Amino acid sequence: SEGAWQFALVLFLAALTQYKSLTLVSGYGLTSHLTVLVGASWVAQWLIDSQNQTNNNHKNHNKGHGWTRWQTARFLIANQNGMVLIATACCGAALARMNDNDSSSGNAILSDQ
Repeated sequence: SEGAWQFALVLFLAALTQYKSLTLVSGYGLTSHLTVLVGASWVAQWLIDSQNQTNNNHKNHNKGHGWTRWQTARFLIANQNGMVLIATACCGAALARMNDNDSSSGNAILSDQ
């Protein structure tokens, strides 16, 4: 679920700095909340406009390009899952790099030292 992913990501970001800095965790939290703040109104308006266009097309018997709520929800969920896959790949790459750095120098990728 999204909550479990966010919890795990915060722990992972903290581990990247060997728990010495909250810069990554704070940056993630700020970015996540600003995205929701800005993006939520845009997505809501997109849903409303799409639904209105679909309703108008049905009234006029036109074959328009308005998305139904179901199509829009499927698109957004697929997009979210794609972003989670990308983030997971990035975390995996960072973890592999961190393991390489730890074995060679004993330091984390991002440390304040």
